[in-house]
Amino acid sequence: MNRKFFFIALFSIVLFGGNISDNAGSCSYTFLKNIQSARSEGMAIKGIALPAETPYTLDNNALIPYHGQGIGFSYRNLWGFGNAGSVWYSRNIGEDQGINGFIHYVNYGTIDRTDQEGNITGEFTPMDYAVGFGYGKRLSGNLKNLSLGVSAKIIGENADDMSSMGVAADMGLLYRFTKQRAQIGLSVKNAGIQLSALDEEKFPLPLMVGAGLSGRIPGLPFLGAIEADYFQDDGLIIGLGLELASIDKFKPRIGYSIVPKVESDLADAEGLHGLSAGFGLELKRFQIDYALKHYGVLGLSHNFAIELDI
Repeated sequence: MNRKFFFIALFSIVLFGGNISDNAGSCSYTFLKNIQSARSEGMAIKGIALPAETPYTLDNNALIPYHGQGIGFSYRNLWGFGNAGSVWYSRNIGEDQGINGFIHYVNYGTIDRTDQEGNITGEFTPMDYAVGFGYGKRLSGNLKNLSLGVSAKIIGENADDMSSMGVAADMGLLYRFTKQRAQIGLSVKNAGIQLSALDEEKFPLPLMVGAGLSGRIPGLPFLGAIEADYFQDDGLIIGLGLELASIDKFKPRIGYSIVPKVESDLADAEGLHGLSAGFGLELKRFQIDYALKHYGVLGLSHNFAIELDI
């Protein structure tokens, strides 16, 4: 196997693999498992059933019709040697439909290029990216509480003189209960194929099937959320999150994700692995969100997002 390919694959597994499971390395484009929304990450979930108060909830396309119109970006540090982020745009089409467009990227920082003897011959910067468009629609009549959505994306990876490409689709359903105080969502993500590989061998995409429930907790000033996400390579991950809903324009958040324990998993070496927190702040037409997540031995990662309601 090409040495550069091996290093990049291992690097991305550690960053975005959640935990080093027995199936680690069995999928390509592991960055697609990354939580894009700072609001969702502050609650340790992907946001499959969160109320669509802002236009950047990209993990369930059935939420698109509720987003409104806005543009925004997010930025995440990767422990000082790389970064990741997203740019998105969302708008309504009539009263019951919506579309969005998005770009996700991961910059893994500068890596030394070496020859077969290990001599440094230069540097390169590996990157992953996904570009896509989504559509969502609220149904009518007896199904007026139900919405659905789909999206398609092109996925790429560049590493020095190597590159790969894939295509994938995401699908989602959402049901809003009476008076909209609770909702349940289903999502299938990354259903697709790798068209070309960095090396000779192609790998499947990290297929995810997830379900979530969110709603106001009776008698308490919190929005609660629980989510179960099954990843083809990582297995089942459970997320639990709370958002304080009683303070106008300021929303503190906290969450914890439960992942399968693997004895040799370095990312589980510290007890705080899986813990996250954050807040949302509304300033007129701007929504600002911040999340802090603990990745065990890797340390803390910061996720910042800002969007403009247009």
